Amino acid sequence: MIFILLPFLYLFNYSLSTLVSINLFDREDDIVLVYGTVMRNLPIPLRCLLQSIFLVGKMLILFVKQKLHEKLKSLQIRVTLHQGVLLHNGIKSTLISPASIHYSAAMMHLGQDWP
Repeated sequence: MIFILLPFLYLFNYSLSTLVSINLFDREDDIVLVYGTVMRNLPIPLRCLLQSIFLVGKMLILFVKQKLHEKLKSLQIRVTLHQGVLLHNGIKSTLISPASIHYSAAMMHLGQDWP
């Protein structure tokens, strides 16, 4: 909504100040009036626009963070296996061969029990 309203507000401000300055003042004063009103008010819509963009950006960051957290939960098995210790349901197993570790991790990832 703000993306639609801000350009119209800025265009209205620019058009009004241009029409008033052309009809009431000479060229030097026209330029001063237009740049004095329009350029001074430009940061206001820009700030509103950037805040709305940052709000969308924050929501996107939270969404990505949630997806990464879900992905890291599944990768936690690989982190514990990389350290040479296999954790299964919170029980620490003895060190086993890398082939058995990968097989067990695959079975755990599929939800099956490992031998």
